[in-house]
Amino acid sequence: MNYMEEKIVDMLKVPRDRIAVLIGKEGKTKNEIERRFTVKLEINSETGEVNLIRNIENDALKGIQAREVIKAIAGGIAPQKAYKLENPQYYTGQVNLAEAVGDSDKELSRVKSRLIGTEGKVRAYLSKLTDTEIIINNNLVTILGEIEDVNAAKEAVSKIIEGTPIPNVIKFVEKYKRQKMRR
Repeated sequence: MNYMEEKIVDMLKVPRDRIAVLIGKEGKTKNEIERRFTVKLEINSETGEVNLIRNIENDALKGIQAREVIKAIAGGIAPQKAYKLENPQYYTGQVNLAEAVGDSDKELSRVKSRLIGTEGKVRAYLSKLTDTEIIINNNLVTILGEIEDVNAAKEAVSKIIEGTPIPNVIKFVEKYKRQKMRR
């Protein structure tokens, strides 16, 4: 990338525990993002700040996709799965649990436990029925999939946060799956 050309810089914040994943072994993930999306990444491992730099004349969609891939990786999605965001049909949705339930550690723990379920079964079942990848990392729920599926998964997560009994949430998601299969 020629630095004499006009450029656009997006600043993103990545949790420090996800920086190593964003960089990848020997810089492999960082280099792959730069190659796929024709961008440059400047990563500050100390602060978690990531500058996403692209030439103003580059495809704006590629810049948006690169930002979404970085957000997905920051939220706990594996890089190889995050690359699905190259397809415009794919989307990431996020739910910040601290914003949804407040700062009470007890309430956050209760909601995370409900979202995950015994041995991860609730999260896995919601993921399977909505055809999405659902990751709960710290206080953030990240959902990757096709837009309609992500919206259904986000609605299910919201219902769980609101206290809807898990069997009712499962019925909601099963109904969504049946309706989707009819289309």
